[in-house]
Amino acid sequence: MSGELPSEQPIITLQYERLAVNGQALRANVLRGDGSDALKISPEDLESVLIPARRPILRVIEDYYERNQQNNPGLHIVRPSIWTTQLASTKQAEGRSNRVFTELGYRNGGVHTLRDELQPDFHEYWDAVRNAGFMPEVRLDATKPYAGPWLLLRKPTLDEVALHWFDFPSDAAASATQIKDDDMRIEAHNLRQQHLSGEAIVDRAPDERRSRLEVGLILSMAAIKATMGDQAAYARDIDDAFDFLDSDPTIDIGATRAVENATFEPGM
Repeated sequence: MSGELPSEQPIITLQYERLAVNGQALRANVLRGDGSDALKISPEDLESVLIPARRPILRVIEDYYERNQQNNPGLHIVRPSIWTTQLASTKQAEGRSNRVFTELGYRNGGVHTLRDELQPDFHEYWDAVRNAGFMPEVRLDATKPYAGPWLLLRKPTLDEVALHWFDFPSDAAASATQIKDDDMRIEAHNLRQQHLSGEAIVDRAPDERRSRLEVGLILSMAAIKATMGDQAAYARDIDDAFDFLDSDPTIDIGATRAVENATFEPGM
């Protein structure tokens, strides 16, 4: 079965934050001669695995996050990344002549968060993660039998969705700090000004970009309101965003999945 995705319905599991299909780790079907017995898959195969597994993956991420918060009160806890696909062996990714990273990626040496840090042969794997609505990244694993560079996924934040899927710059934490005020009238005024500033960005954009930017603005405002603790206003904005997405066929389904992933909560 190694070498291709099984034609029958595969069993997708997560083992220690690592994706597996029928109990096998996944390996990009790009480079040969690594001696790996992992399941070789194409970018299309990876996408077909990730899309139906989105909710189970998100539940694992949220369960891990909540458990760590409970066990480590007072500490800053981040959501885990999920290891999806081994790209190559350690040897195949070593040195400037490596077959995985570009010069930009080689100079980075840490967590790779830019598509251009990878050689073109791996871009479609990166895109498969994005099309499933997750943030891609590449890290090196030094543990056998998994040693080498791996493609991972993260649950995106609303700020990240606004920027990376809808081209709208968003920083909810910084904006909320500037908006918040003990005087509720001033705070409401500041919030309106924030929205008007966003609308100005949308209005200056070419017609073909305005739709995406409008959704980005809605998501950015939702993130700000959530940061300020106004869950009711946050929920209204998210409903507005989905209404907009449902009514605009020009926005790709991958962007809608990203919004769904960012707003996923346990129990959904």
